[in-house]
Amino acid sequence: FRSLIDRTSDFIEVIDPATGRFLDVNESACVAHGYTREEYLALSVPQLDPQVAEMTWPVVSAEIRKVEHYVLETSHRRKDGTLFPVEVRCTHVMLDREYLLATVRDISERKRSEHALRESEERYKTIFNNAPDALFVVSAEGDDAGKIVAANERAAWMHGYTLAELAGMQIA
Repeated sequence: FRSLIDRTSDFIEVIDPATGRFLDVNESACVAHGYTREEYLALSVPQLDPQVAEMTWPVVSAEIRKVEHYVLETSHRRKDGTLFPVEVRCTHVMLDREYLLATVRDISERKRSEHALRESEERYKTIFNNAPDALFVVSAEGDDAGKIVAANERAAWMHGYTLAELAGMQIA
């Protein structure tokens, strides 16, 4: 079972809800953060997570206990001090005692993709809105087929309408 948990790509952390200290972690967590298992187990959640460090651990622990699954996007600090974005899914578990079980995923690639998409959308908007020609985006499907979804300022000016008035108009 240990080998299975160690080989998963997500980081598995077992946390003491009273202290925030790590009771167990998998190999993926150690590798991603740059710690040996012994070093990692000497840490607490606030030492890895700057967002949690800004709050008191009892408050964080109490919030996690209130809900079935606590999900948070935050950053974790590696041993070398660099930060990387993570998604943390934490569950309160009662066995022989209380535990918090956290499944942590490195979301660096997702964040890079989201950033690239935002940049691409901004470039598109700039080109669309500043084009010297009248530009329209028209729906091609369903009940809205032929209706203006978007237009640029040049189109509104050329046709004597506001952008709000053009939105939803039917193209003949």
